[in-house]
Amino acid sequence: MIQKELSPAVEDYVARLEPWQQSLFFQLRQIILSAHPMIQETYSYSTPFYKLNGLLCYFTLFGKDKKTVLGLCDGHLIVDEDGVLTADAKQKYIRHIKFNQKDLPALEAITRILDQAVDIKIKKRIK
Repeated sequence: MIQKELSPAVEDYVARLEPWQQSLFFQLRQIILSAHPMIQETYSYSTPFYKLNGLLCYFTLFGKDKKTVLGLCDGHLIVDEDGVLTADAKQKYIRHIKFNQKDLPALEAITRILDQAVDIKIKKRIK
């Protein structure tokens, strides 16, 4: 596991998830925290957030049916070669990767998308 300070509130959040969601969360957390050494895990609005020069992404259960979602805060800038990002008409900048127990996107695709998200945040900081 990555040697970073992890949020106890996030641990409590994960403990309430279904087992498949817990497994998914831990895989995503590993990918996110490995993407850059300065990424920080926080807990706001009852949701785990990851920050790097501002909000990078978040993990949440969304809607009435509690879809499992990874939200990318500058997702509109990401080139989605794998076709895993979705847009919500109400959110101009955020893009989502939605998960269900039967059909999980390839972790390699998620890694490529998160690498782009980190590059975007780093370039925004340089400007």
